[in-house]
Amino acid sequence: LPRLLKLRKDKLRADPLSFFQEHSKQLPFARSLSPLRAIIGANRSGKSEMGVVEDCRFAEGRHPWRSVPACSKGWVISVDYQTQRDALQPKFMKFISKSRIAYKTMRERDVWDRIILTCGRCMQAPRRQGDRRDPGTETWWCVACNLPCSIITFKSVDQGEEKFQAVDLDWAHFDEEPPKRIFNEVRARLVDRGGPLWMTFTPVKGASWTLDEIYDAAEKATDIPVTAKDGTRATAKAIEVFHMTMYDNPYLKRENVEKFEKGLGDQTEIDIRVYGKYCVFSGLIFIQWD
Repeated sequence: LPRLLKLRKDKLRADPLSFFQEHSKQLPFARSLSPLRAIIGANRSGKSEMGVVEDCRFAEGRHPWRSVPACSKGWVISVDYQTQRDALQPKFMKFISKSRIAYKTMRERDVWDRIILTCGRCMQAPRRQGDRRDPGTETWWCVACNLPCSIITFKSVDQGEEKFQAVDLDWAHFDEEPPKRIFNEVRARLVDRGGPLWMTFTPVKGASWTLDEIYDAAEKATDIPVTAKDGTRATAKAIEVFHMTMYDNPYLKRENVEKFEKGLGDQTEIDIRVYGKYCVFSGLIFIQWD
């Protein structure tokens, strides 16, 4: 038994993705073949974790339900770099295979700029090619296979719209709601390769543009042709939305969630943060005034 436990621990350290099990509300998102998917959910519901797992699956070139390339270039987009450092990076370190990380470049202290993975075919570390000053020409290639390797680039909404131009991508992930213009710019980056985009956010901005163009649009979305994992043709919704509440997370104690809900007091805050609902803000602007 001790030997088996050690083998399991070693396997978990080497390949954490293979141990991940979606909870019941994450599973439909993971299985969806839609090119645009969104988890619109409560705080602590498991939405960001599911988004990061998708990032790692695409970057490592292995997905249980989708056909993905052996190597890819993708963006993970946060509100700002502090959020990336505190909320997303620990999740990446939990799920990405450490042996697949060839290089990490830093944007500032403790904030990742990019993760460059080893070759998905021979596992060798790649070499840089192209002009490092021009992200559009710089690539990382495996010398043995003479093929490119996966790159995860971390972006921040507060960089501004200009920093989201002139690159073609295989996939992208928004963690939290972006401004509409940045969303459109990122979608343009995916046109060349027909890559998918997924979003994981709590609707803290109220009835924003995502209500009409993501949430409501999913209700009217038509079926489109897609490629299944086995290479056959299938159909999927052009947009799919998945909803999760704080109570849907099986790893949270129900009594703790109930205590948090009661402590919020304001019904709008409860609807957004506990149940992940869109709300129209109303009432006093300065709540400290009577």
